[in-house]
Amino acid sequence: MRHAAPTSRRPLSRAAQLTLAAITYTVAGLTTGLITLGSALTIWGLWQWLGVN
Repeated sequence: MRHAAPTSRRPLSRAAQLTLAAITYTVAGLTTGLITLGSALTIWGLWQWLGVN
């Protein structure tokens, strides 16, 4: 049985590669920032809950 996907693919153009890389790095950076912010808020919340000065 043959698949619907074509068998030969053209390589991406340089502009497409740069655009895809920029999107990938932006998403990775935002994800890292959100994880860092969430961790800091969690630690700060626990600190407040425990009543540490």
